[in-house]
Amino acid sequence: MLALTGAVVLLTAFVASQAVVGQPLVPLGVFRARNLTAANVTLALLGASWIPMWFVLNLYLQQVLGYGPFEAGAALLPMTGLILLLMVGATARAIGRVGLKAPLVAGLAVLAGGIGLFGLVSSDGGFVTDVLWASLVAAAGMSLAYIPALNGRAVGGGAGAVRARLGAAQHELPGRLGAGPRGHHRGGHELRGRPARPRQRS
Repeated sequence: MLALTGAVVLLTAFVASQAVVGQPLVPLGVFRARNLTAANVTLALLGASWIPMWFVLNLYLQQVLGYGPFEAGAALLPMTGLILLLMVGATARAIGRVGLKAPLVAGLAVLAGGIGLFGLVSSDGGFVTDVLWASLVAAAGMSLAYIPALNGRAVGGGAGAVRARLGAAQHELPGRLGAGPRGHHRGGHELRGRPARPRQRS
C-alpha cells in the first residue's frame, strides 16, 4: 500500500512538472487528441490485466497443479498460438470490414469474460477444466482488442517520439502495478510458499 501511494504521489508530481516546464518530456497537450488518449488508456488497461494474468497463471500451474517450469510454459502455448492465429487472420479481416471500434469493444468484453473465468479456479482444479478454456477465451479477447488499440494510438495524433515514450511506459508500468498485489494473493489465498500438490493430468 505504501508503494502504491508513493507511486501515485510521484505520478502526480510528474504530471504537474510537465505542465510548467519549457520542454516537457510528455507534452500534456497530446492528450487532447481523443483517439490517442482512448487508445493509450486501453493499452494501459490491457497491460495491467494481461501481464499479471500470465504471472498468476504460472504460479497456479507450478505451485497448485505441480507443473515444472518447462511444463508450465508449454501449458500456455495453446493460448499463445491462438493469439497469433487470430491476430494474423480474424482480427485483420474484422478491422478491414467494420473498422477499429467494434473489434476493440468486442475484444475487451471477451477478455473480461476470460479473466472472470480464471476467478472460478480452485485448488482442486485441473489444467483442462480450470486453465485451458479460460485461457483460450482470454486469448481471443486479447487478439481482438490489442491490434485496434495499437492502431488507434498510431493514428491518434501527436508527435511520434511522444507516442513511442507512452508506448514504452505502457509496457512497463501496468505489469508492475498489477503483478504486485495479484501475484501475492489469488482469491484471498497467498500463492507464494504453498506446497505444490502432485501433478494432475486432465
